Amino acid sequence: MFENKVVVITGAGSGIGRELALQFAAEGSRLALSDINPAGLEETFSLLPAGTRDNARSYILDVSSRDAVFAHAEEVRTDCGTAHYLINN
Repeated sequence: MFENKVVVITGAGSGIGRELALQFAAEGSRLALSDINPAGLEETFSLLPAGTRDNARSYILDVSSRDAVFAHAEEVRTDCGTAHYLINN
């Protein structure tokens, strides 16, 4: 159901966002993962199942900045194509 779908997850550097990233990766989704914490985001990326990292991109993002959110949307569209799902965690 989620295979090859572009899933955008904010707050992917820990907790629920990390767990969602891992689950969607296992389903074969293409991931656009963001967080304000680079170290947490890097850890999440390293935990993705082998073979799924090629279908994932990571972005440093502060969702409290409206301009940054709109810029992020453009980055994701450029890098991944149209987003099918957005999880604003």
